[in-house]
Amino acid sequence: MPGTLIQWFRPAPPAPRLPPAEVARLYPVYRWRIFEAAFIAYATFYLVRNNFAPVAKEVGQALHYDNI
Repeated sequence: MPGTLIQWFRPAPPAPRLPPAEVARLYPVYRWRIFEAAFIAYATFYLVRNNFAPVAKEVGQALHYDNI
């Protein structure tokens, strides 16, 4: 039983390398996806980060929280 738990944490065997032509085809696609994901994540963070201040008083009253 303990041996099976340790095996669960072992890394997976390495995947075979892709051919250079496949890498050249996939690299621009993945690079664009990563850029889009980072852009959307940052834009979401930027839009949401200051939205708590206007409602902090109401949230504190609803939760019976006082910051004194």
